[in-house]
Amino acid sequence: MNRYLHAGLVVGAVAAVVCLYGDYGVTWDAPNQHQYGQHVVRYYETFFTDLAALTYLDAYLYGGVFDTVAALLVRVSPLGIFETRHLLNALVGLAGILAVWKMARLAGGEGSAWMATALLLLEPSYFGHMFNNPKDIPFAVGYAWSVYYLMCSFGHLPKIPCRLQLKLGLAIGLTLGVRIGGLVLVGYLGLAVALFLAFPRLLAPGPGAVASGTRRLRDLARSLLVIAVVAYALMLLFWPWAQQSPLLRPFEALSYMSHFKVNDEGLLNQVLIGGEYVKAKDLPATYMPHYLVVKLPETLLAGLVVAAIMVYLARGRVHTNPLQAARVSLLVLSVIFPLCYVVAVKSVLYDTMRHFLFILPPLCVVSGLGWSAAIERTGRPWSRRRQLFAAAAVCLLLAPQGYRMVKLHPHQYVHYNQLVGGVEGAQGRYELDYWGNSYKEAVERLGEYVAERDGAAAQVRKYAVWAVGPERSATYYFPGNFVPVSSGESPDFIISFTRWGVDRRIPGRPVAYVERQGATLAVIKEQTSPRRE
Repeated sequence: MNRYLHAGLVVGAVAAVVCLYGDYGVTWDAPNQHQYGQHVVRYYETFFTDLAALTYLDAYLYGGVFDTVAALLVRVSPLGIFETRHLLNALVGLAGILAVWKMARLAGGEGSAWMATALLLLEPSYFGHMFNNPKDIPFAVGYAWSVYYLMCSFGHLPKIPCRLQLKLGLAIGLTLGVRIGGLVLVGYLGLAVALFLAFPRLLAPGPGAVASGTRRLRDLARSLLVIAVVAYALMLLFWPWAQQSPLLRPFEALSYMSHFKVNDEGLLNQVLIGGEYVKAKDLPATYMPHYLVVKLPETLLAGLVVAAIMVYLARGRVHTNPLQAARVSLLVLSVIFPLCYVVAVKSVLYDTMRHFLFILPPLCVVSGLGWSAAIERTGRPWSRRRQLFAAAAVCLLLAPQGYRMVKLHPHQYVHYNQLVGGVEGAQGRYELDYWGNSYKEAVERLGEYVAERDGAAAQVRKYAVWAVGPERSATYYFPGNFVPVSSGESPDFIISFTRWGVDRRIPGRPVAYVERQGATLAVIKEQTSPRRE
């Protein structure tokens, strides 16, 4: 029965992706990411003579795994550039949901796996970014699979099976090939090794725990060497800039990212939190926890509370299954450590929780473990009737979350929970559409407006349109009679986002809006200058 349910879930998720990927817009960074991927391809095509990938914007400080694959796929895809990237992005995102299934099943069984999977699939920020975020979603997926394979390795130390060595090396390498922050995974591996050496029976209940010290160290060194070589080689393969100095440049990039510099002037440095604008370099230590609390769905947050209660009630019984306790501890560490790290080094953050999407998979697993443990605590056997009752209860718990996602589509990443009054309550107090996803719909709204106003003439009349900020997010969808112009070229219409109150600073008469659940994401304004014929 479970096999058919699993197959149905996979088929349903893929079908949803195929049906929905075309609804999402071009995000602010996507054009630059696509260009970077092309530069990486050209680097290899020209046998390392085209060095544009080594200096392109600040993209050279990142690995190009996703962008390189996407650039190659675009060449053969019958779809448009960004439609192809969106479909690929979404399929990668589904791989992260599969990783959550595996993590939760390993840590808590089938019930936990179903709950954790449902929580991530219906997590609005993850789902909304899954279609068009070429940096944070691939990183989150690599992080999730790396944590999963680390959990698997706990039961095999010091001699990790060859296949698992390769899988863990590939997962860490692909994660590093997106962002150097994946080095934290190496830290988790190092911590696991230290724990094993200090308490061998904790992570290796089998024969590895009683092997001689010399043999134990030899087996451990061989396993770690394979993992390190595979991971580092894969990272360098997709990172031309790091290839120029493989032992130094990755750490230079890490230092740069940890102390990211921002211009102290202008709107781009202003971060909105709780109704106040704060400079990105002066964020309070509570910035990320604050955004997590107001953006994560109530069901997920409640599961975390339940998980904490279950741990408290189970205190003193950890010794009965130390291996499982170690695996769950790794899940918790993979959430908490990154949060503590950015506070400690005072990292610059912005765009709400976008840079922390990678903690959502393990967070959903922990929440799923909490809900599953609460159900199992009744002590009754899992009869078919009880399974059906539990499934119905889960559906009722998640129904409001799913409903809100449908109403927000395709702008799920602007979701806020009822602690702040939902999206409407967050307007003016927290960031809404910070990445230009609403510009696709804004272009459609403008097209509908001119068609209604000008009738058949709208098909041949030229309209000068200025898209504020992420211009490509709008111009990619312009019909042939929309002419992109800048602010100084007397536009007929202006498309503006609402972040930083930019729309209120631009003169003109509002003629259309992009709205969701009582909040305005983008505004289309008409200028009073004569229209172009």
